[in-house]
Amino acid sequence: MLSMKRSAVVVALAVVALLGLATPAVAQAAGDDAPDGHPAMTGSAQAAAAATVPPGYPVTGIDVSHHQGTIDWAAVARGGAKFSYAKATEGLSFVDSSFTANFRGAKQNGILAGAYHYARPDVSDGTSQANYFLDRAQYSQDGKTLIPMLDIEWPWEGSGAPSPCYGLSTSRMSTWVKQFVDRVYARTGQRTMIYTNTNWWNPCTGNNATFGANPLFIANYSSTYKPLPAGWNQFTLWQYSDSGSLPGDQDVFNGSLTQLQALAGGSPEPTPVADPNVVQLSGDFNGDGRDDAAMLYHYRDDSIELFTSLANASGGFGAYFGSYKLPANSWKWDSFRTIVGDFNGDGRSDLGAMYYQADGSITMHTALANSGGGFGAFTGSLTVPASAAWKWDAIRLTSGDFNGDGRDDAAMLYGYRDGSIELFTSLGNTSGGFGTFTGSYKLPANSWKWNSFRTIAGDYNGDGRSDLAAMYYQADGSITMHTALANASGGFAAFTGSLTVPASASWKWDAIRLTTGDFNGDGRDDAGMLYRYNDESIELFTSLGNASGGFGTFTGSYKLPANSWKWNSFKTITGDHNGDGRTDLAAMYCQADGSITMHTALANSGGGFGAFTGSLTVPASASWQWDAIRLL
Repeated sequence: MLSMKRSAVVVALAVVALLGLATPAVAQAAGDDAPDGHPAMTGSAQAAAAATVPPGYPVTGIDVSHHQGTIDWAAVARGGAKFSYAKATEGLSFVDSSFTANFRGAKQNGILAGAYHYARPDVSDGTSQANYFLDRAQYSQDGKTLIPMLDIEWPWEGSGAPSPCYGLSTSRMSTWVKQFVDRVYARTGQRTMIYTNTNWWNPCTGNNATFGANPLFIANYSSTYKPLPAGWNQFTLWQYSDSGSLPGDQDVFNGSLTQLQALAGGSPEPTPVADPNVVQLSGDFNGDGRDDAAMLYHYRDDSIELFTSLANASGGFGAYFGSYKLPANSWKWDSFRTIVGDFNGDGRSDLGAMYYQADGSITMHTALANSGGGFGAFTGSLTVPASAAWKWDAIRLTSGDFNGDGRDDAAMLYGYRDGSIELFTSLGNTSGGFGTFTGSYKLPANSWKWNSFRTIAGDYNGDGRSDLAAMYYQADGSITMHTALANASGGFAAFTGSLTVPASASWKWDAIRLTTGDFNGDGRDDAGMLYRYNDESIELFTSLGNASGGFGTFTGSYKLPANSWKWNSFKTITGDHNGDGRTDLAAMYCQADGSITMHTALANSGGGFGAFTGSLTVPASASWQWDAIRLL
């Protein structure tokens, strides 16, 4: 691979049609500088630097960090640079001392400017590092700022990180990258530019080809940018040398200046991805009238085990016990989505999964629950052929009894490339399998932005059928609630608005976790919200559903004190955990000592919540990895 210094680089338009040819392998060489400017670990590859600009790429730029010292940005502009990337952060504890000067200096001299984060997958999960980065990156859609960038490559020499892959398996590395880019998308609505090299990416991610929608910043110090990493057939930026007539690394953009400027303007709308800020619904896995907690755990050998923690009469949780285990490498952790529901109508909640196959087909599977609350093996029931050309990151999956027949179904929102969004239903059958996905209502092109809404499912008008509801973040900063009522066949009507939270309320979109359940026990599901304030306190809110399926004002109840819980250290589910007919909130918390605890906030007759009460502790000695857990 070749060295890459992350300082100033530009992100390119994903829609630009770019040439892609096959390329020879990049030669390995030891002792090169890493993109950050630190000496790279032995084994990083760098071909002879190509000091001259590659022909055919007239839009040039640089990437820099504090290693370049004080930069004369007026001279850089006179030298022809049109874009720059500056290092902002590394890991969870480093802010580049020159970032603000570089970022502002570029902008003040008419150079498009972006920020990048140097990944340290050995020190924390990707979500935490994305938050650390974005809190300091000064990103805005002002027409002058390039999209956020992730620099992921070999550890720099002296960092103490295991080389070459930071001690992570290929699956865990892929999960880390996905956590980072998903968090950036959730907070900014933009795809993350990924800076890497083929000789690092392919071995360390296992040739993961699922990130192709992210613009690629390829580092290759030879006469060609090829070969590209798995998943990409074009690049956006190419770092072709670590030295030249301008400070820092030398880069080119794969497109015109107009296309580059469009990228800095926040255009085009990114391809959809699943929203991480919707709280998962739990289920009654043993059929005793109390909702339990389930967990999928991802082991280092890439096997996946299903666990259950049964709820008790006080709403607390018992010890987790395993039931079915998927063999190593049978399912890729990032290639399936999971839903909960009673899919065969036997009174016990099951697990459903949508799996994205290597050939591009999509399959539906069910793991039926037994009387002890454990699960059987996943059994397939539906295949959507690759010829249907469904895009994995254009799907949002949820569940509910949409036709009111006593069996839960699967629903899907699909985001088309023209900006339209269609609602689909796959009805559950008596064996717990799924029927063909059938479309019903379709939102017109560009009426809703994919990254600006979150969706929940519940019976909001109390008619015995689950509906879809959405919270939408409007362009003016206001937030609105909408409902698409289900009909007797399981399809949906158009979304109808019912509540507006004015922009003056100053709700921050990335400070909201949306959930649902019948919190006051009146037979209609409501909307719930966890809101994180600037002082790191967290408040629980409820918006009660009415007879028309609309929503009332969000009302706060319990508030966690500032800094008592870290926002990214807990996962939340909702369910009637004590069997009193009201839906409660439950949380799994990753403590600072590595132990994992379970807590419940019981709902009251007004739909509000009491304080979280702990019931279960998994000791740190169990060595559960936080990013290896999916809570259901």
